[in-house]
Amino acid sequence: MPWYVRMLVLITGLGCSAGVLIVGPKYVRANHEYTMAISNFNQETSKVSLMLRMDGQSENGTKVLSIAQQVDVRKFQNRIVTLTIPTIASPIDIKLTIDGLRGFSFHDEVNLEYPTKSLSGLIQINKPVFKPGDTVKFRVIVLDTELKPPVGVKSIHVTISDPQDNVIRRWSTAKLYIGVFESDLQIAPTPMLGIWYISVKVEGEELVTKTFEVKEYVLSSFDLQVMPTAIPLEEHQALNLTIAANYHFGKPVKGVAKVELYLEDDKLDQKRELEMFGMGQVYLRFNEELELYDDQRDVQVKVTFIELFTNRTIVKEQSIAIYKYLYRAVLTKESPQFHPGIPFKCDLKLSFHDGSPVRNVPFLVKIDGEGIEHEQTYTSKRDGTISLTIHPTESTEIIDIDVSTAQQLSDRYQQL
Repeated sequence: MPWYVRMLVLITGLGCSAGVLIVGPKYVRANHEYTMAISNFNQETSKVSLMLRMDGQSENGTKVLSIAQQVDVRKFQNRIVTLTIPTIASPIDIKLTIDGLRGFSFHDEVNLEYPTKSLSGLIQINKPVFKPGDTVKFRVIVLDTELKPPVGVKSIHVTISDPQDNVIRRWSTAKLYIGVFESDLQIAPTPMLGIWYISVKVEGEELVTKTFEVKEYVLSSFDLQVMPTAIPLEEHQALNLTIAANYHFGKPVKGVAKVELYLEDDKLDQKRELEMFGMGQVYLRFNEELELYDDQRDVQVKVTFIELFTNRTIVKEQSIAIYKYLYRAVLTKESPQFHPGIPFKCDLKLSFHDGSPVRNVPFLVKIDGEGIEHEQTYTSKRDGTISLTIHPTESTEIIDIDVSTAQQLSDRYQQL
């Protein structure tokens, strides 16, 4: 829920509009200042007058708080208004009332919350899941409303309970040191499995709780990664894949990887199987020719990895992009359009498919258009760019740029 309360006053008439925006916290605390921001967007008057009233009463109807303040806010002005809240006995209902004065017609009421707790707590533990025999290390942090160690609280009551609410350990007077209490608990070799919890109380009232899980030891699960060893191109008509299987803590997994390749939809092209210890490579030459009509096309790879000793299995399906060209070329223009007779500057940005720049590679650039015929070899800079200056004539309407490597490994057509 938001921490603030917002009021918007809007008056419309004769095609004009005016408004007042009031923003303030939704909480009121004793011995603290309650601050509101008031913005006046009224275009018809030089200032708006408001009466702010904050009233509070106890459960039996006794008035325990009454504050009133008149505020004048000039046109297009932002003003900060502060109400000082005295000591209040809780529980209490508090209402903020806004009334317009001197011709400004407005009335609204907002109920504010008065938190009964003047302290907040946090429990930190060294990990969320424990196994039998582990040690739970925890820290309790207690702060006041100013986020400082509480002056009047010297100790707290801490308990750790199992899933059946049996108290396993109790600290009846846990002393705070600068608002912090630290301790630990060693879990028994044959404990109650499930969700345990830590509870903290101050003067008999619960401040904060935290849960953790105790369960039997299970073998660490492992991750499976499938990635192309080299950028796959249409001319290769093959995939060279690297498969990696490692436990979460980094140790390699021994097992068998079953690889399936689908060139389109659910049409299986081939299957391969290999034994692995952490990492393996597989070369898959396509049984059917793959023809690309666009710059790239995805094929599907399904890898089923079976761990040797436990037969635990992970299945991973992944799309692998096959590219028509080795490089990508993007044209960056100085302006959206060129003008006949005026030199036009642009940059060609050459990059690999992972985004890294193509550095110090010669490219043949052909520029064609009415009145333009230019062909020259350029070498890409360290950032992968080639800077061009084109000289369109009065008859030039369209300019074609064709880029290729000296070995014809890459072609890219761009049209201005």
